[in-house]
Amino acid sequence: MERLVRIARGARRARVAALGLALVVVAGEAWGQVQCGAIIGPKEKVTLQGDLEQCPPGTPALTVVGPATLDLNGFSVICREAGVNTARGIVVVGKRAVVRNGTVQHCSIGVEVLGEGSHRIENVTAALSDDGFGPLGEGFVIESDANRLTGNTAIANDGEGFRLIHADRNRLVRNHAFFNASSGFVVDVGLRNVLQGNTARDNHIFGFFLGAGPFTPGGGRNVVKNNSATGNQTGFWIDGEEGTRLTGNVADENHGDGILLVRGRKNRLTRNQANGNGENGIALLSESGTHVTRNAALNNDRDNDGNRHYDLNESLTNCGDNRWRNNVFASANQPCVR
Repeated sequence: MERLVRIARGARRARVAALGLALVVVAGEAWGQVQCGAIIGPKEKVTLQGDLEQCPPGTPALTVVGPATLDLNGFSVICREAGVNTARGIVVVGKRAVVRNGTVQHCSIGVEVLGEGSHRIENVTAALSDDGFGPLGEGFVIESDANRLTGNTAIANDGEGFRLIHADRNRLVRNHAFFNASSGFVVDVGLRNVLQGNTARDNHIFGFFLGAGPFTPGGGRNVVKNNSATGNQTGFWIDGEEGTRLTGNVADENHGDGILLVRGRKNRLTRNQANGNGENGIALLSESGTHVTRNAALNNDRDNDGNRHYDLNESLTNCGDNRWRNNVFASANQPCVR
């Protein structure tokens, strides 16, 4: 597994891991050192020149205060495993910070994006996060607005790969979530977020989960476009959302449903694909005013659990006020599904 999460580093310079130090270049300054627990910024540019290892419990391994830039330069930030006291990896606060090009391992949270937002996280791998509480330990946690995460990977974390919490107008583009013990991508109450071109594979629960929140509804109008979910328990689970659009996604060979929408309204599913899933291909459960058009769902109901599932499944009698039109499928549970 360690080999899976490493970034090719080329010729390495001498390590100073035993001291928990990594050499850096700070723009406009001479060579320096940063220790575990260091605060970078505002208005600094730092480039690591070695791994930062065995970061102890307590403060985050590194804190970046925007505007500032941390270039991991292909190296790693590695926390010392300490159960419930394991440190967070990289915590981003302030506004317009940039973190890129490296790995964060064995922390309670890999990268936590806070502050005023408008941060950029690029080409960072968060792996083996574990906070000691069980089904937690996320790769990336976003709790601010208008951030952009591009080309990042969350692998083998003890919780979710990527989790947005009460966060709006974020863009997650071409990120990857593999083998996480919970879900790949989670949006817990958010408006106008864009998830585009991401991949969720072999996560234990959901590939993608978007929820408007059971006690404080308010999520919706998100865009889920051209993503892929394969080998998860459920590919896409959209819960309580309003006005969210799913377009051009692929949900193939998941163990349960490919695409499931629950308790939402006025959502749109267009040109998605859901083939070879264990249960339903595309299913609506207590949805209203939702349109399902020009999707393809074939060869589903493969789990042999004795229950009947369908390529397309509608829970409301005569489809309620949901509309199914121009879909490609072999089986459906009602004539109104077309």
